[in-house]
Amino acid sequence: MALGTYEELKTSVANWIDRDDLTSRIPDFITLAEARINRNLRIRAMEDRSTATVNAGQDYYGLPDRYVQMRHITIAQNNRDVDLEYLTPERFDLEINRVWAGGAARPRKYTLIGDELRLGPCPSAEGTMQMIYWRTFNSLGDSNTSNWLLSNAPDVLLYGALLEAETFVKNIEAAKGWGILFGEGIQAIQSADDRDRHSGGALHVVADHQGY
Repeated sequence: MALGTYEELKTSVANWIDRDDLTSRIPDFITLAEARINRNLRIRAMEDRSTATVNAGQDYYGLPDRYVQMRHITIAQNNRDVDLEYLTPERFDLEINRVWAGGAARPRKYTLIGDELRLGPCPSAEGTMQMIYWRTFNSLGDSNTSNWLLSNAPDVLLYGALLEAETFVKNIEAAKGWGILFGEGIQAIQSADDRDRHSGGALHVVADHQGY
């Protein structure tokens, strides 16, 4: 059975669980499997880049759609790029007030509050912010019949959906079995991506400290 489209995935899940009374639940099982995958994977296929204009006097900015986690963020002002350091919201306020007394300057730090990113200190001039971040995969559905996962890891989607199905009917032993296969698939994808990302030349120590 092919697993190239959303309909084919639903059919395969139905064949594996072999229960006519769960047909209407299968889209839910697939959605829950996608949620598990998005929480557990951080691979290159999930990376995206977003740019935004930084305005003088504005320190809060919305996060991109489907944002999951930040990887790297820089701000370019006056032909100079600066890498920003993440601080927790609590530490952010303390450090911004301690170092910059709450005033405006070139941003050096950032924190995340809800669905917004806050820059510190507050920008004193216009610039360009670039974010490299992980985002969720496009969700499968009737209007989006394929995605990276279905093309490259259909087994993990299938195992995840079957894990959710067996959990739903309280077949704990079967759910454990599918959970093991699902976990192994996730680990294999992550390990392959990690090897690819760090393969190549020898490692070098590079200082990344920039003074104020």
